[in-house]
Amino acid sequence: MANIKSNDKRHLQDEKKHLLNHIQMSKLKTQIKKAQKSKSKEDLAKAYSLIDSSLSKGIITKNKASRLASRLTAIVNGKTQVVKQEPKKPVKQVKIKEESLKRENEQLKVVQTVSKKEGKEKVEVVEQTSIIMISTTPKYANLILDDESKNVFFYKVTPVNKVKRVLIYATAPVKAVVGEFDLEKIDICALSTAWNKYRSQSAMEKKEFDSYYEGKKEAHALISKESFRYSKPKKLEQFNMTKGPSGFQYLK
Repeated sequence: MANIKSNDKRHLQDEKKHLLNHIQMSKLKTQIKKAQKSKSKEDLAKAYSLIDSSLSKGIITKNKASRLASRLTAIVNGKTQVVKQEPKKPVKQVKIKEESLKRENEQLKVVQTVSKKEGKEKVEVVEQTSIIMISTTPKYANLILDDESKNVFFYKVTPVNKVKRVLIYATAPVKAVVGEFDLEKIDICALSTAWNKYRSQSAMEKKEFDSYYEGKKEAHALISKESFRYSKPKKLEQFNMTKGPSGFQYLK
């Protein structure tokens, strides 16, 4: 291989430079603490000198050098510099409803389709059930479950059976069923009509809506009556499933 010696030499030089920089920074921190404590002219002069030399060697930036010098001066002069802290954002507490816990503990399983003959043709028949599972991103799942103003979920298909409950499977990185909602109705209408009618209630933004329905003529708006977040996400294995539904999955 070419340039092995030069690469080794450069590596050793980088290591040496890193070590020297580390020593310089350690000296600088120690001297600043000493000057702040003693407030003597001699210690201050050494601290300012180390700040200047660290700057000239490229160990610290110009802004950092100015900041260290100004803080040192302020403390020595008896003016403690107060660093303004950004207020912490309150952590949103998601209240788990009693009904959510009840539903979470239900044992629901996949409903299999059955083939029946109607004349010469085979027809797929689904057992009557009012519960389905759909897939969506964690972002949309959180909006539907936690934001009461976002109660419209746009989809591309409508189930044959009359649906009352919709379980939500959140895709990667969650990969679990995180909650459900009671379905008020499904409104099927033209794309422009659907967006104008439900945009303020939608979990989607306009660009996402247009991209999702590209090439389609109508939207299926699933309108939530009430949502229920589970206290603990449920794995697909608990429903006898190995992957999230591509359209929707009937459960019972």
